[in-house]
Amino acid sequence: MLLANTHSNGHELELLIQPNRNLSWNETRLVFLFLGLCIAVVAVYFVILGAWLVLPFAGLELLVIGAGLYFQSCHAHRQQVIRVDADSISISNAKQGGATSLFFTSLDEAGSHA
Repeated sequence: MLLANTHSNGHELELLIQPNRNLSWNETRLVFLFLGLCIAVVAVYFVILGAWLVLPFAGLELLVIGAGLYFQSCHAHRQQVIRVDADSISISNAKQGGATSLFFTSLDEAGSHA
């Protein structure tokens, strides 16, 4: 998703870039609980039939699905902010663990003569 803002002076542009967030954290947890319930029902059915070896694989499946949903949710909350004004450009990358920034300025024409 891309959001653009121009400031009142008209000489500064700010772009906010972030991934599409399809699910909130609570919705992700509900999806995991629903999938976990479905896997548990199937696993219990097979245990009743005597195929108890299905339990470790059901647990492994829940672990993989949970890890995938967790990492997807963490990466969905990163964003990049790009600010452009008359003499500089700044790029900020933000995620849950922290942020990094790059800053570029234009060369002054008077300072470039030797």
